[in-house]
Amino acid sequence: MLNLKNAIDGFKLIIGSFVIHWVFILAMVIALRPPEYEDEERTHEALGIYIFLIFYHLAIGTIRYWNLF
Repeated sequence: MLNLKNAIDGFKLIIGSFVIHWVFILAMVIALRPPEYEDEERTHEALGIYIFLIFYHLAIGTIRYWNLF
C-alpha cells in the first residue's frame, strides 16, 4: 500500500495560501521587471511570461481566498 498523504500535503504546500500569491504579485509589480534582450522576440516572450505569472498568481490567490468562505 502506498502512502500518498505526504505527496498530497506537499502539493497543498506548493499551491500556498492566498496571502502568498498576493505577496508574489506585489513583489513582481514593485521590484521585478522582465529582462530586456538584444533580440526583440526574446524580450517579447519574457514580457509574456511576466504577464502570465502576474495573472496566474492573481487567479490562484483569488480562488484560494474564495475557498475560505
